[in-house]
Amino acid sequence: MSFPDNHPVRVTDLRHARHERYDRVVIELRGPMPDYRTGYYPRSTYDGTGEPIPIRGRSGLWIGLMADDHDADGANLDTGTRLARPRYETLKALALAGWHAGQTTFFFALRHPCAVPCLPLGGPEPDGHRLPTRLS
Repeated sequence: MSFPDNHPVRVTDLRHARHERYDRVVIELRGPMPDYRTGYYPRSTYDGTGEPIPIRGRSGLWIGLMADDHDADGANLDTGTRLARPRYETLKALALAGWHAGQTTFFFALRHPCAVPCLPLGGPEPDGHRLPTRLS
């Protein structure tokens, strides 16, 4: 099955793991690969409200995807992590910061700034993609 060009991209999962030499976060998507941006920010806040996210680190990585995490009725599509504190080597905590104006935002609290390669990959579903982020 393929989606028409105007089908929205949906965030379906957020997962994390510790590997021998790095930490990894994977954002699972349904639909075409969306545009995304990354950046470092000193503080984390929820989209729309500006309320602080209760996670801390020496550095904060923000990832914004032009993707929905709600369906047309407002029901949540993301069944993965909302807020977690795995306390890995580099990744201290992570949160779904929210959805606002067609963008879904994630915030990762890190022990230190690091090079952040985000490499879009085809997903396990024919119409899915993964955005893995390797943190070391």
